[in-house]
Amino acid sequence: MKLTFLIPELKVFTRAVSALGKLGDELYFECSPHEFSLRCVNSSRSAFAVVFFSECFFEKASGLTEVALRFKLSAKTCCKIFKQTTAWVKVVQKCKMRLDENNDRLIVQFFQRHGIVKTYNLPIIECESLEAVYNVEDATSQMTISSKVVGEILSNFRPNQTEVTMVLQEGECVFQNYVADSDFSAILTHVPISSSEFDIYRLGEECDLTFCLKDFRAAVAFGESMNSIVSVHCSRPGKPLVLTCTDNNRFKAHFVLASLPSAHTPKQPPVHPISNTSSHFKSMNTVSATPSSSKYPRKNANSTCLYINPELKWAVSRPFCTPLLMLMVDLIRLCDEHNSYFSSFDVKPLSTVAKYNLTPSHV
Repeated sequence: MKLTFLIPELKVFTRAVSALGKLGDELYFECSPHEFSLRCVNSSRSAFAVVFFSECFFEKASGLTEVALRFKLSAKTCCKIFKQTTAWVKVVQKCKMRLDENNDRLIVQFFQRHGIVKTYNLPIIECESLEAVYNVEDATSQMTISSKVVGEILSNFRPNQTEVTMVLQEGECVFQNYVADSDFSAILTHVPISSSEFDIYRLGEECDLTFCLKDFRAAVAFGESMNSIVSVHCSRPGKPLVLTCTDNNRFKAHFVLASLPSAHTPKQPPVHPISNTSSHFKSMNTVSATPSSSKYPRKNANSTCLYINPELKWAVSRPFCTPLLMLMVDLIRLCDEHNSYFSSFDVKPLSTVAKYNLTPSHV
């Protein structure tokens, strides 16, 4: 196997290595009679990616045997070797990749200006074929859109967001962050996209698809780097979501993402309206110990002042509804009815309850 890249093709190859390196820990190389492919799968087996390079993609391609040749390398090592930088683009002229005579090492050579050749010898590991069970033609829904538009949509979500839900509806597609049913305090990000924004919007059935945002970002980032169109193929929850990118039969990329079944489809968290009484109380289980206006001034710095709005008697929680407190509430209402001002109470010890002829059973 001997492959030769020029600078334009080498840029595409390095971007493919970078995209697949974000998904898995190992890159699988497979050389068949008419094409060369890179494959990977993540550690949880929930995402699979493959990039096919046709024979016309390379400047020279020789030694493509009839029997498929397969081996794997560390993704971290490959990303370090095929790392595209500004200086690297200006210096490198072409790249050659081949196997040695014993087929146990991959030799990568970068030919630079002034006759400089940088060579890497990488021990390879033989492996079986890595395949994912999916068929793009079986998808009932298809959406085609610019990868840059999808990148702008994903920029609305936090970097630490784990899953995202794509809601397919008639006339629009909605992207929202995945929120568990029990999490009522989470912030829900809702990004609707009209069907007119898509080049192709063919909907088989309305459904909600939840998948890993990190893997989805890696697929979209590859499409953005190539400035290509991304096609999304899907069917229903639980079935794989397939993203494809192609370029004039020179190469094609498939990113297959697992989706949650319908039983795990998120529901929008209920919105609890906030009552107007929240300004008078820190919470429904506490009572403010400070007057809310100058109408009820404190007597002195040593006395504890307790203010209760007569109209909000129902908001006082059960632990605070002692007979003394309820008597204070009644007095406040009585004063309010006679248009009088009631400033504050000094909270007395529980022993003062006897003055109101209350038996201990009522305390």
